[in-house]
Amino acid sequence: MSESIEATVTSENSAPEVESSPTPTVESNSPENSAPEIGEDGKPVVATPAFIPNFKYRSNNAEREIDEMFRPLIKDADTEKKIKDLLTKYDGFDSIKAHKEAIQSRYDKINSDHSRLANTVNTLDGYIQGKTFEDKDYKTFFDSLKIPEEDILRYAYERLKYQEASPEQRSMIDRQYQMRSQNYSLSHQVREQSQMVANLASQQAEADLGMVLQNPEITSARTEYDQRMGREGAFQKALIDRGAYYEKVENRSPSALELAREIMQVAGLTGRQNIPAAQTPNASSMQPAGAASPAPKPVITNVVGRGTSPVQKQMNSVEDLIKHRKQLLNEE
Repeated sequence: MSESIEATVTSENSAPEVESSPTPTVESNSPENSAPEIGEDGKPVVATPAFIPNFKYRSNNAEREIDEMFRPLIKDADTEKKIKDLLTKYDGFDSIKAHKEAIQSRYDKINSDHSRLANTVNTLDGYIQGKTFEDKDYKTFFDSLKIPEEDILRYAYERLKYQEASPEQRSMIDRQYQMRSQNYSLSHQVREQSQMVANLASQQAEADLGMVLQNPEITSARTEYDQRMGREGAFQKALIDRGAYYEKVENRSPSALELAREIMQVAGLTGRQNIPAAQTPNASSMQPAGAASPAPKPVITNVVGRGTSPVQKQMNSVEDLIKHRKQLLNEE
C-alpha cells in the first residue's frame, strides 16, 4: 500500500519531458563569413577563368574545323594543341599519300616500259645470233625494225663500192661516216639538253606557282575566287590556263605573281597585303645628327645682253644691209 502511494507522489512531482527541436543552422553568404581558399604556399588561390576552346585550325593552306567526335576530348589549351597537331598531321598524310601514289604510278610505268624494251632487244638479238648466214633471220630482224628494203639494198651497194674503192677513197668515206656519226651524237645531245631545260623550266614554274599561292597577298583572294566558282583549286586552274594562253598566243611567259594579280584585277579581288607600304622619309629625317647643312646650289648670274638674238639675221635685200650697218654704227 505504502509503495503505491510513493509511486503516485513521485509521478505527480516529476515534470513532464518536453522534446526539444534542433536549432537551425543559419548559413551566411556575407564576405565577412566566407574565408578565401589558401594554397599550399600560404597565399590565396585565385580562381582561373573557364577555358573556351577554339575548334578552328589551318591545314594544307585551308581553314578547317575540328570534328564533333574530337571536341569532347579538349579540356584545356594543351589538349587543344595536341588534337590540332594530330589532325594537321592526318590532313598532311592525305597529300603525302596522293604524292606517293603518283610516284608509284610513274615508277610502274617506267618499269613496264623498260621491261618491254628489254624483251624487244633480246628478241632482236636472237634473230642474228646464228653461227652461219643461213642460221640468222635477217628478214625478220629488218622487218621488226621496220627498215625499208630499198634502204637495205642501197646500204649493201654502198658497202660493195667501199670494198672496191682505193685506200684514199676508203679513208675519205670513213671520215664522212665519222662526221655523220658525230653530227648525230651532237644532235641527240642537243635534244636531251633541250628536254632538260624544258623540265627545269617546268619545275621552276611549279615552284613559283606554289610560292605565289602561299603568298599572303594572294591567299585570301584565292580562297574568295574558289568560293565564287564553287570548287577548290579554281584559282590555280585559272592561273595555269592564263599562263598557257600567253605562251601559245603571245609567245611570252609572265611570272606567276603577275598572272595572279591580273586574275585578281579582272575578278575584282582585293587580296590582303600584310606588308605595309614603305614611307618615303623626309630629307631632314635622313640627315644624320650633327651633320653640316648641305651647301646651297650655285646661282648663275643673269647677264644683261644687247636684246638681240645670238643667231645672225639673214639679209634678204639692200635695205636690210643698210639697217644692219646703221645698227653696228650705233653700237660702236
